[in-house]
Amino acid sequence: MKRKNLIIGLLAFFFCSIYSGLNAQDYPLSGEFIFVDNPPTPLNLGDVRASIGYPEDAVKENIEGTVVCRVLVDSQGNYVQHLIMSNPTGILQRAVSKKVNQLKFSPAIAEGKAVSYWINIPFKFRLINENTKKLEELAEAMTDSL
Repeated sequence: MKRKNLIIGLLAFFFCSIYSGLNAQDYPLSGEFIFVDNPPTPLNLGDVRASIGYPEDAVKENIEGTVVCRVLVDSQGNYVQHLIMSNPTGILQRAVSKKVNQLKFSPAIAEGKAVSYWINIPFKFRLINENTKKLEELAEAMTDSL
């Protein structure tokens, strides 16, 4: 019985390996360093940040911080997957994770060829306190009077 289970396990491993090899992209590992002439550039980062906004629960709890996403971009400039590299709270992480897949990029270029590449993108969350808000209003009023 043990031998039969071992053979079934090995066959399953073999066929899974073949199947995944046929469908696998040549994506780099998240920690793998690749030399590129030009890294990918986010094309709609401002729109994605605006769509994330500032989570209402984070405002209520006075939570600030930076969520750093490591995003895998394929050779066509499409989002493939992401990893959260730094996360101040789950509230901010969830907000970013819901929208980061909407990012579009120019692809990374290595030796004249588009390649898949991991890029780190920070999403900063800062609450504006009353003093900062007053300074911004004052600066805007001064600009308007010029």
